[in-house]
Amino acid sequence: MQCFIRDQANTGWEFFDNPLAVLIATKAEEVRSVLDQVETATQQGYQCVGYVAYEAASALDTSLAVHPSKRPLAVFGIFKSCQRLTTLPSNKPSAVWLRPVMSCEQYTSKIQAIKTRLAHGESYQVNLTHTLQGSYEGEPLDLFATLYDAQPTAYAAFLHLNDLAIASVSPELFFCLDGDQITTQPMKGTAPRASNAEEDLANKHALENSEKDRSENIMIVDMIRNDLGRICQPGTITADNLFAIESLPTVWQQTSSVSGKTEARFSDILSTLFPCASITGAPKKRTMEIINALEDDARGIYTGCIGVLKPDRSMRFSVAIRTLVLDTDTRSASYGIGGGIVWDSAPLSEWQESLDKSKLLNGVSPMLLETMKYDPRDGVVLLDRHINRL
Repeated sequence: MQCFIRDQANTGWEFFDNPLAVLIATKAEEVRSVLDQVETATQQGYQCVGYVAYEAASALDTSLAVHPSKRPLAVFGIFKSCQRLTTLPSNKPSAVWLRPVMSCEQYTSKIQAIKTRLAHGESYQVNLTHTLQGSYEGEPLDLFATLYDAQPTAYAAFLHLNDLAIASVSPELFFCLDGDQITTQPMKGTAPRASNAEEDLANKHALENSEKDRSENIMIVDMIRNDLGRICQPGTITADNLFAIESLPTVWQQTSSVSGKTEARFSDILSTLFPCASITGAPKKRTMEIINALEDDARGIYTGCIGVLKPDRSMRFSVAIRTLVLDTDTRSASYGIGGGIVWDSAPLSEWQESLDKSKLLNGVSPMLLETMKYDPRDGVVLLDRHINRL
């Protein structure tokens, strides 16, 4: 198992290699045991890196609905130490080809079904996702390096174990624990970047002043604040930096912060907060039932969490969005996208917003410029060969 994690200061990389052990939960009943073993290892001075899949939710709270998982529910490597690097050891060409599994018509139809449920008062917001699937060329680490160059984020992470490679450039903090101080930073609200500076600034201002996006954001903030209330000391929970706008190369994102003080164990923190409210909706239990009914397959690592645990109760996990999952045996790739649906959501706009979240892949997708000789009398010379090559 090899892992590259962006360091907490966001100045370089922590490289983890040759684990002392790899803990894997393939069944729901194994998840909590793995999480507790991981925390015990950190108390003994070790460092741990891994992921928890979205479908582990039902292992942490049996009332939450999920699809059966094809991949392990949780994987963590236990390491003696890590090596600090300023850059990634990668410079070889790589490429990925992806296309939506679901059509625009299918996605917008599901949005209409969600709006019917919203009208009946079953939920206030539902996070609907779909998947891009395809293939890739090159080495997974090279692909991750190219992906990071396209969108350098503070929570970037690369994990490689057997036939599974995870290349994540998530911009969203799930939670950070420093001693007894826990901080979450839910992300809700997206606007596309534009090549024209004036239009780009207009998109930013539109997001800043969007009542729809603000209402979505505050809904999730309230939900997380309520969840933290179950594990935090009374009177310590605060919400800060509401509706802050973060700049990413392909999108503007709106975030808020919620923090408090807690002595809770790792497994209890996840039982309380997981999955992150920003990628389910509210209320969580009923909304996840709606998601389970409308989404055809397991999300897997996408919208789960990826992170690192260190001694002295130091933990940092991202929400696994903007995450490319690679099968190194079949050379296949998948990338999840989606968004929060509320009553006044415009279906076509939501479809486009989900695609905006995949624009960072343009930097790792090959582009071909085909030149052709045109003759006024005979047309394009050797047209059939040009078409075959394309």
